[in-house]
Amino acid sequence: MNTVLALAGCALPFTNGCLLRLHSRFIHAINFIDEHDVLFTLHRYGKGCSPFGWVIRERDFASLRDITSLQVEHGKLHGAKLNIGNRRQITFAAPVGALPPLDVRTFTQMTGLLGPLNQIAEGMTFPVLERVICGLSKWSAGDTPDWSNLIGLGPGLTPSGDDMLCGALAALYCHPRYRNKLRQHLFLPTYRQVMTLTTLVSCSYLDNAARGQFSTQVLRLLYALNKGQCVLPAARALLNHGHTSGADTLLGFVTAQEWLEDNA
Repeated sequence: MNTVLALAGCALPFTNGCLLRLHSRFIHAINFIDEHDVLFTLHRYGKGCSPFGWVIRERDFASLRDITSLQVEHGKLHGAKLNIGNRRQITFAAPVGALPPLDVRTFTQMTGLLGPLNQIAEGMTFPVLERVICGLSKWSAGDTPDWSNLIGLGPGLTPSGDDMLCGALAALYCHPRYRNKLRQHLFLPTYRQVMTLTTLVSCSYLDNAARGQFSTQVLRLLYALNKGQCVLPAARALLNHGHTSGADTLLGFVTAQEWLEDNA
């Protein structure tokens, strides 16, 4: 039996003996689910890592193409005559500290719903952004926001509305005041409720974001802002994620940052 070692990733959220079955297979990611529809992803190196996945070296990724199920045994995965372990467990938590505003006026990447990032002029009113702001204000006031008109909205495996909410949550989790509030007051519907509104992959990103866990592409940007470093490499890496996912995430992030300026 051959052994494959992931370069890094999350702690396995599954009990010993749990069976994971293949959910979907893409060029850069292979998704598995357990009996409760909890997602786990094997990512090809160079495309970042989700907070529910492991990164596999490119030369090893090809050996996973025939796997249709994985058995969890003592922190490792077994399937198709392969043992898959993880070299390094990493944290996906956002840094703490109010972040300087991110300027997206030089980014021409397309969002899923509103055109290029740099053409979404400051001060203009867009119904989709108004939904985000309205939801943030409602949640901040102690009410439960209704995100059903945003979750699942737009194109892609992770729809634009979902990516925007993940970006907004990233901005909130970095702010000490709202980080604590997120742990006390429900921001999103339950996992099962979100599953009825969007894709399982997107549901997993939203569920982790609601708990302060973000992809490595998002974290790279957050930590660059937190440390006062040049953010362009991190921003560009995030913008290259998916067709519009990176741009939509940044749009949600800067929208929440603008809201924080008025409500911090």
